[in-house]
Amino acid sequence: MTEIRFERIVPKKKLSAASVPDVWRAMRAMARSAQGRLMHYPGAPAGSGYRRTGDLGRNWTVDGPKKAGNDMVVQVGNNIKYAVYVEGPSEGPKGARQTQKHQQTGWPTIDKVGKEEWEKAQPQIERALQR
Repeated sequence: MTEIRFERIVPKKKLSAASVPDVWRAMRAMARSAQGRLMHYPGAPAGSGYRRTGDLGRNWTVDGPKKAGNDMVVQVGNNIKYAVYVEGPSEGPKGARQTQKHQQTGWPTIDKVGKEEWEKAQPQIERALQR
């Protein structure tokens, strides 16, 4: 499965019962935003005769947030076999990363989308953790 997990933030103090729903909402919104971006297909290359089925976009899922030990975890993933070649990470061994062809035709990578969404959500999550 092609997926991304976000790094954890260790709160400086114990979470209050009031802050948990705020952290949950912020994490869920971050994951849904990443999912929406990954579901979007870039325009087809000029002269392409390939007909897109939409399967890749429809199979992006969000799991969580949920408690995993002392952590709260949310995952965005896709179980389509070829997802890693189209929107997989930009780096890694051949067969476990986005292909150059898909990079050149404008497909986003899961690591870039995840990083950008994390950067947008991190301040809100940190504020919630400090309540």
